[in-house]
This record gives sequence, C-alpha cells and structure tokens, in this order.
Amino acid sequence: MSIIPMQWSYTTDVFGPTRSAAAFAESPLGIFFYFLPKKMWGAIAKESNAYRVEGIPAVAKAQRDKQLQAQLRDPVKSAQPLEVLEQKLRKVKPIQAHEFFT
Repeated sequence: MSIIPMQWSYTTDVFGPTRSAAAFAESPLGIFFYFLPKKMWGAIAKESNAYRVEGIPAVAKAQRDKQLQAQLRDPVKSAQPLEVLEQKLRKVKPIQAHEFFT
C-alpha cells in the first residue's frame, strides 16, 4: 500500500457556486428565494389566497366603519353598503405562484 501525498489526493474539478446561484448571492433574500423549493411557492400562494378570502368580511367591516366615521364628520360623504365593499374585495385577483418570481 502506497501513501499518496496530501496535495495530490485533492480533486482538480472546478468547485464553487453555480452561475445561477451566484447570480442570487448578492443578498440573503436572493439566496432564500433561490433555494426555496418551487413547489412551496404554490403552497404559499394557496394559503395567502385562503387567508385573504377569510379576512374579507373583517376588512369590509373596518372599511365601512371608517366610512361611517368620515360621514359623521362630513355629511356630504357617503358610506357604501357592506355587501358592496365585500364584493369589491372579492374581485381582487388571487396571487399566482409565478408572481413571486417576477
């Protein structure tokens, strides 16, 4: 059995980050986005949309309360019905997973 000197046992292959990883290495957030699995972005979009839809009644009520307060200060202003506010909030397009990558 022969002993190979240490400096000869190392590989001569090129090493280091890939070009695509290096492009995102400028910021920690870039690296985070690079290594987060694409499948997870779909799950994030789905949960974000579910959370938004779940909160529509509360957001609409808060908007209506704010409009009613403004109407008390200035009678010229009008408050929209709660149903109209909820309808407007439901018209917002859902988040798509591909939007995270643009």
